[in-house]
Amino acid sequence: MGEKKPKNSRFPSLGLFGRKLLLMFLAISLVPLVGYGFASLQNLRQFNLRSAEHELDGIVKMITLLCEAQEALDRIRQEGHNEVDQVSGASPAWQTGDRFLTLRELIRGIHVGRTGYCYVLDSSGTFQVHPHLEKQNLFAINMIGGEELKQIRRDAIHLAPGEVKTIHYPWPGDSGKLKTKLAKVGYFKPYDWIIIVALFEDEALEPYYTDVKFLLGFLALTLVATVLLALLVSRYLMRPIVQLTRASTALAHGDFGVKLPPAGNDEIGAMAESFGVMTRRLGEAHADLVEWSRTLEQKVHERTTELEKAHDRVLMQEKMASLGKLSAMVAHEINNPLSGVLSYLKLTMKLLGRETPPPQSGDKINQYLELSAGEVKRVGDIVKNLLMFSKQSFGEFKWDNLTSIVDKSIALIKHSADMKNVELGKQSGGEGSDRLYCDSSGIQQMLVALMVNALDAMEKGGKLWVWTDCAAEKEVTIKVIDTGKGIPEEILPRIFEPFFSLKESKKSIGMGLSVVYGIVQSHGGTVQVTSQVGQGTTFTIVLPRERPAPAGEPPSDANAKGEPV
Repeated sequence: MGEKKPKNSRFPSLGLFGRKLLLMFLAISLVPLVGYGFASLQNLRQFNLRSAEHELDGIVKMITLLCEAQEALDRIRQEGHNEVDQVSGASPAWQTGDRFLTLRELIRGIHVGRTGYCYVLDSSGTFQVHPHLEKQNLFAINMIGGEELKQIRRDAIHLAPGEVKTIHYPWPGDSGKLKTKLAKVGYFKPYDWIIIVALFEDEALEPYYTDVKFLLGFLALTLVATVLLALLVSRYLMRPIVQLTRASTALAHGDFGVKLPPAGNDEIGAMAESFGVMTRRLGEAHADLVEWSRTLEQKVHERTTELEKAHDRVLMQEKMASLGKLSAMVAHEINNPLSGVLSYLKLTMKLLGRETPPPQSGDKINQYLELSAGEVKRVGDIVKNLLMFSKQSFGEFKWDNLTSIVDKSIALIKHSADMKNVELGKQSGGEGSDRLYCDSSGIQQMLVALMVNALDAMEKGGKLWVWTDCAAEKEVTIKVIDTGKGIPEEILPRIFEPFFSLKESKKSIGMGLSVVYGIVQSHGGTVQVTSQVGQGTTFTIVLPRERPAPAGEPPSDANAKGEPV
């Protein structure tokens, strides 16, 4: 099934750059507007508070003027009735009655907004005028905001004539919840009156709250309009960029035939034209590269085949060199049993040639024949091992037993070790299966090469043994240990180099340890050497039980049980 195509949209996908462009447009458009609106609201709030304060300030000053008028009226009355008061000896009615009655009524009738009012407090704390607490003493009642009013009383009596102070204090609203009151305070000293005009602050800010709602609505509409405009602008600007991006993606996936529609005469159009030129050149370069890759692949295949053949020749050459060494070393070993056989045959012929055989001559003849047969069998074993080694093929990986490979290698070299009076043996360092997937002929050649080199490095006598450890689950370890003359430390790093040899013989081609290294590498293993001059050398080979599969080949464990395949 093909890929699902995205549904058509009024606005195409803007991509990351388009979204950044949209956000930048919104930021440029909205940030100044929001900042201006916020600053305007702050200014409007301050303006409303100042307007309310100005109104309250005017009311305090008006009440102060009323008090001054009342005081002037009192002086006129006092001067007009001095003689009457002195004759009668009694105070006039305006002094004995409530001379502030009219003034109180005037103050009570002053209202500010819906909830604002005026009240008068004297220095003793008594409310001279108040909508609810008139004639009550501040210190005699317990009420919310009482402590703030006491502080206002203490501060107000120090105000200068005509001075008005702004204060804020908490007071319960209609619902009982505390709200902040905005108040103006003045002090009329002749009457010892503290004049207070108060208004809830939220009522003073009602015009501000109305303007806030209006501004928020305006900002919301502006935001919607700005987003729509930004989308339209982004769509117009991003269309050629989106087309260029899609073409770039197609080009990245190998589509060199992609073409772009005309994009105008602006910078984006110039970029699209350059992109088209680049696409054509890349297509031509890609075609050349594909052709060159085919040629290179063919040459690599040819060179690889040549290298494999050269490697096989080197292996065979080293094998023949080892075989030649073994042949020379066992020539004397074969000659000794043949000489014995010849002697026994001559003795037998001598006994049979007599006319009168001596007593018990039949037993001697049988003894000579049995000894001859044993020597012939010994020669046959030597020749058989040499033939098996010379006929083995390389590069065939299969499941095999490490113990069997080691035994065959030791048997092949045993006679040479006996000739040099070298003690040859094997040891096992751990229990476990000795099965591994390997080129058994290569492993045998590796062991034979190491043991032949060890024998060359040893004088008459000494020890040479092969140590194996199969305890690990995924690998086996082989050590070839000798008590020869050792390898100098300064040349240890070079012993695996091709054509490097410590032997003085011109017949040595110096490929023995190089071949050993190659065999170990072909198995995905490692080889290390430790040596001390005069004490001996140890080669440690670690091989995986399963050969790592090269690219394109199946793993060596063809079935789940790990049996030979």
